[in-house]
Amino acid sequence: MKNIIKSIGDLRVSVVLFLLFALFCALATFIESAYGTPTAWAMVYDTFWFEYIQLLLGINLLCGMFRYKMFGLKKLPLMIFHISFLFILVGSAMTRYAGFEGILPIREHTQNSLIESSKTSLRISAIKDGERYSAVNDRYIGNLPFANSFKLKLNLGDDQAVLKYKDLILNAHYTYKENNNSNPLLVLMLSQKGSQGVDVKFEKGEVKNIEGVNFAFMNDNVKAPFVKIDENLTLSSSENLHFLSMLDGQNLDLKIGEKANAKERRLYEINDISFVVKAASLHAQEALEGSNRPQDESFWLWFKSAWLEVGRTMLISTFGEPQNWKNSLLLHFKDFALSNENKNLELTGSNALKLELSYKNESKEFYIFEYNKPIMIELAGQKFFISWALSYEQLPFDIYLRDFVLDRYPGSMSPASYASEITVKNNNENFDYRIFMNNVLDYDGYRFYQSSYDQDEKGTVLSVNKDPGKIPTYIGYFLLCLGMFMNFLNPHSRFRTLARLINKDTLKHASVIIFILLLSFGSEKTFAQDLNLTLPVVNTNHAKALATLIVQKSADGRMVPFDTLSREILEKIHQSDSYKGQNSNAVMLSMLVDVDKWQMEPFILMPQNQAVRDAIANILEIPSTKYISYKDFFDENNRYKLQKYVENANRKNPNARGVFDKEIIKLDERANVVNLVFSGELFKFIPVQNNPNNVWLAPFSAVTTLKGDEGHIVLALIQNYFSAVENAFKDGNWTRADEGLKFIKEYQEKIGYKVMPSKTKVEMEIFSNKAEIFVKLAPVYLIAGFLLLILVFSKMVVPNLKISFIFKVVYVLNVLAFVIHTVGLGLRAYLSGHAPWSNGYESMVYIAWALSLSGIFFSRKSPIALSLTSILSGVVLMVAHLSEMNPQITNLVPVLNSYWLSIHVSVITASYGFLGLCALLGIFTLFLMCFLKKDGKYNLNILRNITEATRINEMAMIFGLCLLTVGNFLGAIWANESWGRYWSWDSKETWALVSILVYAAILHLRMIPKYCNQFVFALWSMFAYWVIIMTYFGVNYFLTGLHSYAAGEAAQIPNYVYWGFALMVVLALFARRKRNFVGKL
Repeated sequence: MKNIIKSIGDLRVSVVLFLLFALFCALATFIESAYGTPTAWAMVYDTFWFEYIQLLLGINLLCGMFRYKMFGLKKLPLMIFHISFLFILVGSAMTRYAGFEGILPIREHTQNSLIESSKTSLRISAIKDGERYSAVNDRYIGNLPFANSFKLKLNLGDDQAVLKYKDLILNAHYTYKENNNSNPLLVLMLSQKGSQGVDVKFEKGEVKNIEGVNFAFMNDNVKAPFVKIDENLTLSSSENLHFLSMLDGQNLDLKIGEKANAKERRLYEINDISFVVKAASLHAQEALEGSNRPQDESFWLWFKSAWLEVGRTMLISTFGEPQNWKNSLLLHFKDFALSNENKNLELTGSNALKLELSYKNESKEFYIFEYNKPIMIELAGQKFFISWALSYEQLPFDIYLRDFVLDRYPGSMSPASYASEITVKNNNENFDYRIFMNNVLDYDGYRFYQSSYDQDEKGTVLSVNKDPGKIPTYIGYFLLCLGMFMNFLNPHSRFRTLARLINKDTLKHASVIIFILLLSFGSEKTFAQDLNLTLPVVNTNHAKALATLIVQKSADGRMVPFDTLSREILEKIHQSDSYKGQNSNAVMLSMLVDVDKWQMEPFILMPQNQAVRDAIANILEIPSTKYISYKDFFDENNRYKLQKYVENANRKNPNARGVFDKEIIKLDERANVVNLVFSGELFKFIPVQNNPNNVWLAPFSAVTTLKGDEGHIVLALIQNYFSAVENAFKDGNWTRADEGLKFIKEYQEKIGYKVMPSKTKVEMEIFSNKAEIFVKLAPVYLIAGFLLLILVFSKMVVPNLKISFIFKVVYVLNVLAFVIHTVGLGLRAYLSGHAPWSNGYESMVYIAWALSLSGIFFSRKSPIALSLTSILSGVVLMVAHLSEMNPQITNLVPVLNSYWLSIHVSVITASYGFLGLCALLGIFTLFLMCFLKKDGKYNLNILRNITEATRINEMAMIFGLCLLTVGNFLGAIWANESWGRYWSWDSKETWALVSILVYAAILHLRMIPKYCNQFVFALWSMFAYWVIIMTYFGVNYFLTGLHSYAAGEAAQIPNYVYWGFALMVVLALFARRKRNFVGKL
């Protein structure tokens, strides 16, 4: 028995299971992105073999705990940490097999108790001898035919019926073909107002009454009102029929007694019914057709096709659009790159299952459409009813919706929060409750969450969850956190052992000295007086006063100082916060007042890609320059030159847009923003009196909309101010303009006081805009990091070199940079009113902060960690300010307003910093290994540094993995408290799990003798970070899911990604030659 436990609990088995599980999870995310969620479940998540892997992981974990004797007091924290995963596995199994989730739609002043399932299921039922029998296949049916395979057995007493899967028809539709051996057939497509059209089939002599109208086929014995098609396939009616000819678009009438060819394409109307003759024939056969391709029917053909598509995508990502290729070698692959043969099939219609039903030695094949009504099949005198639709569960009580409440951000259509005022009715027990985001109703084993709402805001959609696995899962989460915390305190843990081993002598007595860092944060920018005298110039003091004017942003209703909005606009248009010596506030005011001059000014940024810029310049019929004017977009007849190109680009699927399409959309956005500035519609600084949604208006809208005394006051304010500004441009006297601006501010404070930010907040936001803290920190981190790295390498070459003092200086520099970084994050949190990691830009800034923290954390052990993290922090901050990121502060969507989210994101993103340090130390170690032995002699100084770096690497990985694991499961708690599912195999959470499995495998390699060396650990540390990069960037910008910041638009993979990976491979190959010279872990 002991030998069996040892074999099953072997860490080699663990590592293989970790990596297998991670591989299949990762593949499933790509399948989901390409073919949809049902296909990912059908091929991976919902398969028996995937469940067996999870079962084997649990058994392996349990046996491993016995094999490695984790039940002693010394290893108690380790035992708690590992046993937590058993609880989580048990809880997830209970949820998977005994749980139920769905939605409960309710209209106001109505009640409902019928839960609609979240997925479709195939059901077969029959009635025999007065008893009802049924069987259900509730596993997912994927959109790839070969991915499905099931057999559903229905026991009817002593007999058994078998329903077997044969095929899936994609984009299935019926066609009607002439066949001399077939009977007469008529097919009408009928629809009523507001309903979708349905096909209705008629056989010879058949009459059907639809909404009071008799439709007859080859039957003259029919009562009025009727529409009939006779033996000559002519159509007539007892009523006047109005019709639209689909050939020429004419609207005509078919009068009583007149006949028309039934085969003519016409849309007829009678009463409230519209119908089209879809098929009319004396000899026709019905057939089902679809869009299935060979690669959809075979796994191996699909596998080959998928990899070819990956290759094609990489070609385009690396070398750009095939139409622009010039290289002779690339031209050989142009047809392949342009081909859509291997792309996943776009599903535009309904799918149909081809099934075979067998009963009492009889069998029959048939088709059934998803979501259609059940069909009846009769075999051996027994009727069977088959459906492929959503399933339902009846609640033991009713939910009555008294009111649905939706609150918006001021002056915006963006929802700030929404809630359902409900009453639970359970016999004599009735009570009221308010369900809203992150506030659930837990009653009688069911949990109700605010999920969505109807478009007319008169109904709610509640997410309903019945989860028996919640308690063991939450126990597992608690034990996980407890075990991690205890492990860091345990003197016998690996983490504490490494801490004792690391470089006890180097820098042991280093103390921090006081060093003053002078940075120009918050300083005013000065510009050369390169003023274009034809443009109106705004007085500096007036521009400064204008900066504090409050405006309401159109996008989300956030109240911001004029300075914030003007900077965002000018950055969008010109990619700078100033223009020709004037700051953004002055530029915006100048554009508002003197439209004609600004229309002629070339200040709108063109695309950076030279080929695209030349192509657009050719369309606009202007020279190819970096900046163009607003008038360049229009011809002499004032027609927009880019219109057809923009429309064509917008019609394309976001993933199918090329570089030209994306750039022309961006340029069109800039032109539209300029137009909105000229109209003044972006600057909403006039509050509306007694408005329930606190709407503010732009000047022109306010003048034309507001009436009565309010309108007169606003008109006077606007006319007084803008006329004063015009006069100031002429005579240089800004006194009246200053007074006019002061009156507007006083009006804002009087009318819009409910949403006015405090003066302190306004001043802090303007300071933040000018300071550009994170932009200025990037070079500080980079300089400090590279300086220290040069010193470290110098000391390796010259061991007697004293770097202690310089290290202290750089250390203090990093600490001060970290403090300023922390202040910047705190300032952003204060201004936004929520934790500063709600979007891609903020999370990147936070990752840089976590990297800096990890470097300082390990700096007393080794200067290597500090230098590498400083460099990476600077790089991350630089990446955060690329054009793909949006640094604007925005309002939160309701579901993100949760303290669980704040904890989850902060913990999991901090782990990226520590794991990033691991990758850098891995690269550093491999680089040192290349110089480890020269002329047959060891360099002991390098060997010592390799050992030191490896130990810090392992410590950082233990800490980073714990943060990643805890952060991931804290995210599960947030998801469960927000919408009732703590695990849904969303791409982000799946890749976070993949990251956990990969790093867990690396840490466990230490206990496998063959792989317990510094080279293997450094190699895995370096390459493993690509999984983190995929978790963060890949999911956000290339896959679909709840965390996809780019909203489905795939970004082009930068060339430096391929070069970075290639350099890592080269480094690994060079270091591999010295792998036998390094030590064990």
